[in-house]
Amino acid sequence: MGFNLNMNPPPLTLTFQPVPSATIDVHDEILALGQNTVFNMLYDNQQYVASVIFRQPRPPQLWWSPDYKKVTVKEDLVDIDKVRSGIQEMLKEAWKCLYKLTGGKRFADKLPEQFKDDLNNETWDYSFLDHGPFTNESRPLMTYLVNESPWKFASIDAFDRLSFNMPAVHDYLDACSDLNRVLCTLSYLLPIMANWISQFVGNTVRNMDRRRNTNMLITELVYFTGYHKMGNATGIDVCIPAFAPPALQELMLEYLCGGIRETEEMFAAIAYGSTAAKAFHS
Repeated sequence: MGFNLNMNPPPLTLTFQPVPSATIDVHDEILALGQNTVFNMLYDNQQYVASVIFRQPRPPQLWWSPDYKKVTVKEDLVDIDKVRSGIQEMLKEAWKCLYKLTGGKRFADKLPEQFKDDLNNETWDYSFLDHGPFTNESRPLMTYLVNESPWKFASIDAFDRLSFNMPAVHDYLDACSDLNRVLCTLSYLLPIMANWISQFVGNTVRNMDRRRNTNMLITELVYFTGYHKMGNATGIDVCIPAFAPPALQELMLEYLCGGIRETEEMFAAIAYGSTAAKAFHS
């Protein structure tokens, strides 16, 4: 038996392809969508151009001044001092609108130190307002409007028939709209809800098709954003709390607990019917 004493293996030959050629081969073997059709070529070019564009550094869209008193968002210059003073003016405007509706009076004089609000209660129409009343007298605002205010909402004729002054009812609802406009703006800006306008306008005080968004956590008014655009697809909702600052909370509690919202609902039923009343109720 003979042995080959030459144990050295044959030399290994390595072949290196140019980088562009190797990339093309990988693309053709793995990444290609199919044959070289017009659609595939357009799609490939689109992906390539998009990758080039997205890799380019983008200039910042937000710039602060050195003293942090001004900020530029895209092309808009915002003066922080003017924003702060504007918010204070809006708070004053809100109280002015509210006092116009109540004759300069405040009727929410029985607010508890700790509110009761069952966050697990998903019963239709439930709200923390159900644990009232929050006034010492029954419907003091409506009593004032009928007996003392200059609005003259109703009259009784010689046959003891009650008739409403519809122009006065419409004027009162218009004044309520002015208050709601300011309250909506403040409620969107101050708690920093960070949600879409379409979600914000869907906020409710009572449980309706969706769970209510306005809650009282012991002593604090808080808005909850409980759904998002992927909620139906994933089956999972989000929970984003936004606490109202004291100045806004004082306004909102006077509006909700002092009878203005309840009066809006009554007058809406008189002026526009039950459908409008349900909208104010929620």
